[in-house]
Amino acid sequence: NLEKIGPLIENNELFPNRINFEIVNVISRDSIKARIFERGAGETLSSGTGTSACGVICIRKKLVHRDVRVNVPGGFLDVSWNEGDEVYLEGPAEKVFSGTWEL
Repeated sequence: NLEKIGPLIENNELFPNRINFEIVNVISRDSIKARIFERGAGETLSSGTGTSACGVICIRKKLVHRDVRVNVPGGFLDVSWNEGDEVYLEGPAEKVFSGTWEL
């Protein structure tokens, strides 16, 4: 249960500045599933850096092909990496919330 273990990992004494982390399941050579937990926010629908990191790590470990689809709670994102300095992330951008914040 990520709601319970997320804060325990985020606030562990090993991480004095707290951390963001992802949990990844490899579905196939073309697809992974990820859940993203961000410091101070909890589980999120998606994260560009988090999703990219999940893809690159799985590619580096040769668990998936160089182009991999990442299924996150907010939808699908495609990650491509050719072992250089650039990571390509492609997917839709959707408005999921609207509100007003009073200062």
